Amino acid sequence: MAQHLLTTNPILAEKIATALRCSLSETPRALHEVLRFLFLSCQHGRPLTPSHVIDLAWHEWILFTRAYTQFCQAQFGRYMHHTPGGRTEENLERYQLTLQLYEARFGTPDPNFWPPVSSDCGACETLKPT
Repeated sequence: MAQHLLTTNPILAEKIATALRCSLSETPRALHEVLRFLFLSCQHGRPLTPSHVIDLAWHEWILFTRAYTQFCQAQFGRYMHHTPGGRTEENLERYQLTLQLYEARFGTPDPNFWPPVSSDCGACETLKPT
């Protein structure tokens, strides 16, 4: 899925690579992890917090508004909102929950994309639609 999104939105790979300061060859994996985060968020139904790396890649993906909206509608039946998170403590708690849900669904998270809780988490979260 990530590779298809990058093929249909070729500039997205460059944007993610620049934001993450990584090679173009690493962008499919980064976007794949963003998609996993969105899946977990949709399934959980409550706000979750991504890692800082995933948050940066998500920022780039969401800027492709038409493609992002179409993807969310097709995959989740709704738009997956993105908003700045709350207090640091809340973000760390949500990030811990995100890691627990990730491990239960996908196995051990790659620390390159999902560092331990003691590390910086993203400052953004998914929100339920109003």
